[in-house]
Amino acid sequence: MMSLMLWSLSAFGADPEAERIAESLIQSVREGEWRAVERRYLELVRDHPSGLSGPIHHTGAQAARQRGELLLAAQRLLRVRERGQSYTAAQGDLEQLRAQTGLVILTLPEGVTPALRPSAVPFASDLRVSIEEAEKTLVSTGVFVGLLPVGEYTMGANTFRVRAGFDWQLAKPR
Repeated sequence: MMSLMLWSLSAFGADPEAERIAESLIQSVREGEWRAVERRYLELVRDHPSGLSGPIHHTGAQAARQRGELLLAAQRLLRVRERGQSYTAAQGDLEQLRAQTGLVILTLPEGVTPALRPSAVPFASDLRVSIEEAEKTLVSTGVFVGLLPVGEYTMGANTFRVRAGFDWQLAKPR
């Protein structure tokens, strides 16, 4: 995290408010307060977009992953464009997401309980949380669009498979 802190102070040097927000974001990362990291990241994107660089977007992606919002994490990782340590790390994270998840559109069939049950529960906490978040979205809207861990799922008496990659899949329970 030290390289992130040094970067943020130099990138926002002419903008004291952005510098303060970036310092708060860094402190929140150190404390593991990912909701606060998300709030600070969104503040920087909204109010100080010209000073944003790779490490800040990468940190925003980490915050999204902690909440199980894997598609949002992938979108933020794609914003890391400048070459260097942060770019390399972001590309590695993006490839990991591409290998471990699939991009799906999942609709809730009428009369089916929106309980997603993977045949194998993922070990990684961000992948487990993504399933929980997909379930919450299905309950509230009847549709989930996003990344789910690769594998076979059961929803009610129906099953479907999620394949790895960022190509769209219409997951139809059968």
